[in-house]
Amino acid sequence: MKKTNKAIAMASLTESRKTIERLDEQILLLLNKRGMVASRIGEIKKQAGLPLVDAKRETAVIKHASERNTGPFCDKAIERIFRLIMKESVFIQKRNIKNVVSRIG
Repeated sequence: MKKTNKAIAMASLTESRKTIERLDEQILLLLNKRGMVASRIGEIKKQAGLPLVDAKRETAVIKHASERNTGPFCDKAIERIFRLIMKESVFIQKRNIKNVVSRIG
């Protein structure tokens, strides 16, 4: 018995969604690794008396990502994504500093 076009499309959709789930798991793993490194960077900045936000560094991160972007996301989308990642990284750094201060004080 032949599959209908709809059945073929649904099977393809299911498989594509499974692929997205696997990719999302990889993205999550990398985001959490990045967050751990960002946390360490926050500790280093605190010890050195440096501000957590470095606009020049953020610009360099976005430029680096945009230069390596091969699509299908446009560079503006990549910029928005990386700005949000960096914003959340600073949040992690602030939270960790707050936790250290509360344990000491």
